[in-house]
Amino acid sequence: MHFTWREKLMMPVIFLALGAARLMVLIVPFRRYGFIFGHKLGSRAVQPSIDATAQLADRGRVIRTVAKNTPWSSNCLAQAIVAAVYLRILRLPFTTYFGVKKSNKDAVDLDAHAWVVAGDIGITGLKQSIGMTPVSTFIFAPSIKPSRT
Repeated sequence: MHFTWREKLMMPVIFLALGAARLMVLIVPFRRYGFIFGHKLGSRAVQPSIDATAQLADRGRVIRTVAKNTPWSSNCLAQAIVAAVYLRILRLPFTTYFGVKKSNKDAVDLDAHAWVVAGDIGITGLKQSIGMTPVSTFIFAPSIKPSRT
């Protein structure tokens, strides 16, 4: 994979952010940091309209690549947190989805997943969201005040 010098400079910051996000997932209840994702919409799927560029997709690729190379598990939720903070800093609207699907046809077990989309660009977790049923959706738009969950 080829990365620009800006993306390479972002990698250590994303590495540290993923570590902080993973720690937060492990020790802080979701209700304390859920506001990062924006306004809760329930299970409704809504995409804020933005002029998404390939640059956003590349930044998402950096998050996903660094996540694969951390010594800890940088799961979908940690990646979604980092993506949400990054997009909030850029003041770009985005949608975060939390979804579930059955692990297998006979089991009652569910797999859970979180993914972040900006416009029509999947930032994190979009490929893995195939077959997932969204159960909660959050939207961040600079003009909407986030709600505490």
